[in-house]
Formats: sequence, structure tokens, C-alpha cells
Amino acid sequence: MITPLICNYNLPDETDVIYKRLIEDGFTDILSIDNGSTIRKAISSNLILPKNIRFSGQARIGLTYLMDYFPNEFYLIINNSGSLLDNIQYKTVIEEEVFFLKKNYSNKIGLIISSLKGKSSLKDIPRQHPKNIQKSQTIESPQLIFYIVSHELLNKCREEKAAFFNLDLYRGHGIGPELIFIANKNNLINICSSKICVDWEPNKSYKIKNTVESIEEYHKKASTEMTKSFKKKYGFFWEKKFRNASIKNKIS
Repeated sequence: MITPLICNYNLPDETDVIYKRLIEDGFTDILSIDNGSTIRKAISSNLILPKNIRFSGQARIGLTYLMDYFPNEFYLIINNSGSLLDNIQYKTVIEEEVFFLKKNYSNKIGLIISSLKGKSSLKDIPRQHPKNIQKSQTIESPQLIFYIVSHELLNKCREEKAAFFNLDLYRGHGIGPELIFIANKNNLINICSSKICVDWEPNKSYKIKNTVESIEEYHKKASTEMTKSFKKKYGFFWEKKFRNASIKNKIS
């Protein structure tokens, strides 16, 4: 039902820890992708890109590979700046959350996002900190660290060249909001789960200087890429369009 996809960029040790934990939790057929940077590869890497095409590129390649050759109902995508918690059996909890949503809502599932623990302030991770999430709820602008995406939603994104398949989002900024917009537009459930949670250290690879550009340069260029892309695709008032779609498709 669920195929895990770990995206390693510049944190090979963390990737191997996540891979080992997923095996222990009962997951199989895990795809561990290296982004093609000059940093040493994770031992668990089983798909290594020849050149660095950043997270957006490695996720696109990995998802295309799985969707076309080894399709599944859902894909668990993991950013290796997140750490899995010891007190959660992730395979069981994810399957229970999926079962609950299928049983209680007529809508099909698009996206289930983990809530986040960490040292960041609530301002840095709005509406996704576990203290803010007493029950699973819809969310408009997520931090995509550990999340489950349905094959159906990804097909919609491929058709519209959106989210992971939007080549203009080279640095990845904007994938989350556009992914949720496509889900809302197609009446697919998207929630932030109160039961699925990971620890997250923002900008971890930048802090240990395993990057080709500064964090300030990254944020500036990534924001420009997102704004330019969305204005071109959805018009000047794209934020209002995204918000309206979210309001219409709330489940809580």
C-alpha cells in the first residue's frame, strides 16, 4: 500500500539511520535516492543521480520511477533533515490514519503530512507544531518533511506540471502549497496528522556547511522562483486562489 522514498541531500548518516528505522518498522522496497552532490553517498543509497539536481529533481526522478514501474496506492516521502521518533511505530500509525480517513470521509486521500517537533519557534513552523495540533486538520502551507502522497494526487500533478513536476521550482520552494492546491482543486483530502510526528532541524545541511550556496541566497532565489512560477501559471492573485481552494475543501 505504501512505498517509502528517502531523499538524501548532503546528510548521508541521517539517511542511513532513517533507512534502518523504516526496515525495523516493517517497510519494504524502500527507495533511497542520492541527489548527486559531491558529498559522500549514504550506504543505503540504491538510486544515485549523476549530477546534483537538488531535492525537487531527485524527488521528481524517484516518483516518476516508482509511479511508472512500481506503482503503489501511496508513497511516503522523507526529507532527511527530519528524525523519526522512538515512540512511534510509523508503518502501523500511517496505516491506521489511512484506514480512518477512508472509513470516515467520502473524499479520496491526497496528502497526509506529519506534525513536527523541534527547537524552532511556532512562527518558523506554522500550524505544524504538535502543541498546535490537537487533532488532524487541514493545512495550507506545510513543511514537507515526512508525508504520504497518493498516486492519484501525483497523477494530477503530472498532468498539470505542478508541485514535484513543476520544473520552475528548481530549489523546491512552493512544492507544498502547489501540491495542496492541486489536492483541494480535485477534492482530495489533505491533512496535517496529530498522530504522525517527526523531529525536525531546519536548514541542517546549511548549518554544517554541506551546501553550494548560503542559506540567505537559497531563500531569496527559491522565493523568487516560486513567485514567478505561480504568477505565470495562476495569475497575480495566486495566493487568493490557493486560499479559496483550501477553504472549500476543509474537512475539520
